[in-house]
Amino acid sequence: MVTTLRPKLFNRNLYLFFGVWACVGFSYAGLHSVLFNLYLARLDFDIGFVGVVNGSGLLFLTLFAFPAGWLGRRFGSRRLIIWGLGLSAASYGLIPMAEQLQTWARPFWIIAWNGIFGISAASVIVNSLPYLMAIATPKERDLAFSVRAAAVPLFGFAGSLLGGFLPTLLVSALGATSFGPRSYGLSLSIASLFYVISLVLVLFTKKADSPGQKEGAKKDAPPIRIILLLSLVNLLAMTGIWSSRIFLNVYMDQGINAPTSVIGLIVAIAQLVAVPSALSMPFFARRFGKFQTIVVVAVLLSLGLIVLAAFQSWAAAGISFSIIVSSAIVFESAFSVYSQGLVPPDWRPIMAGATGAAFGIGSSAIGFGGGYIISAFDYKALFSLGAAFSFAAALLFALCFYRFGK
Repeated sequence: MVTTLRPKLFNRNLYLFFGVWACVGFSYAGLHSVLFNLYLARLDFDIGFVGVVNGSGLLFLTLFAFPAGWLGRRFGSRRLIIWGLGLSAASYGLIPMAEQLQTWARPFWIIAWNGIFGISAASVIVNSLPYLMAIATPKERDLAFSVRAAAVPLFGFAGSLLGGFLPTLLVSALGATSFGPRSYGLSLSIASLFYVISLVLVLFTKKADSPGQKEGAKKDAPPIRIILLLSLVNLLAMTGIWSSRIFLNVYMDQGINAPTSVIGLIVAIAQLVAVPSALSMPFFARRFGKFQTIVVVAVLLSLGLIVLAAFQSWAAAGISFSIIVSSAIVFESAFSVYSQGLVPPDWRPIMAGATGAAFGIGSSAIGFGGGYIISAFDYKALFSLGAAFSFAAALLFALCFYRFGK
């Protein structure tokens, strides 16, 4: 049952759910962001394969996103989140075992388990939105979505810092003489432990899948047009965002020769800067409206990608990535509340599934194609393309949803 606001600010379900996303932030936004692509590079895979691996995981997320929304509507969002977190823990625990296999088998193992992780991520991401709408009261929602969004970069900051130094620590502990795949694989496997913790936390939450209040769009017809338009906006925005998120660490490692510790530090700083940005969303939403907030941060995202394309240095990468991550997290938070609020409660899992599928299409497309764009042209071309997609998202959203006045 959803409770009203109390002096402790949030209800018990929300606090536990924030803990779930803190663990996801530490493992995925932190350890994974720094180490995963570098682990692939230490296994002697080229940039094309790095793009294929990331794209395949996001493709599986795409394919399962809409079914995840339907299953959440049928069986309950909480149940799908539990299933997804358990499968995520297994995937992260098994991917680093690739180095124990023969060379020919490694690509198949990595792509398969990364694909399974994509399926589990779809289950968690898609069903988290309607579940959060169910466990938070209308007065709590803007702040609850912001805190949930802020928990990811805040704990991602800690995970990124740790990820930058873990290979060095493990090399010393293992008595090795070089930074081979083993030190990176063991570092990456720690992410599995935090997914186990997140699974335990969500098991202590209470079921809250009933629709609750009937705010939102009219119920006389399925809101298909709204769902399709918002999905297209999300597809364009995610293509821009993930052009940097997938390839930034490889760009810094191979494009500007930054050491792993510096990569970890820059990713960590970007995550930390994103925390106050995420928490500012309710203020901007109240002051200017969610509509205006979404348009502005989508334009800022495009500008951050232009800076990343224009200047090749550690400092420029740090500044631009901070702009990108901060803009992206405000966009995702505001867009989630906005899109969920435009449809009736019974359609929220479907909206989440459709926008989740759009997220997967955009991010997987740039994952698959990004490595080949870099090989054929350079990193500047990839980041410039991402900037164009982000600006297109802002323009389409402004043109299609201005009349809603939200």
